[in-house]
Amino acid sequence: MVQINLKGGGNATLTGLFSVELNWCWNPPFAGGNNDLYIYGVITAANGDEINIESTGQGIGENGEVYESYIMEGGTGRFVNAYGEIDLYTTTVFETPSSGTWTNYGEGFLSY
Repeated sequence: MVQINLKGGGNATLTGLFSVELNWCWNPPFAGGNNDLYIYGVITAANGDEINIESTGQGIGENGEVYESYIMEGGTGRFVNAYGEIDLYTTTVFETPSSGTWTNYGEGFLSY
């Protein structure tokens, strides 16, 4: 099992400036695993309100870009009853085997 923590931030329509922390748990074939990938984390809005997120699958977009699908469910503050879905299209550049940078953009909805 390989675990990776990713931290980042950005600006989104419903949260304004935000930070995000994702935990990737991967069971790679080269380590005897079945290649399962599980991602979960928290998006924190500028005022501290949080949204819980969890991956539901991966794929390849129409233009060959990798995407990860997420559900957003619950959180704190104004997001306590939040529900939504988002596809995040990602470009990752590893600087070393254990660190790097990524950029992404998303399409989806959030109700709260």
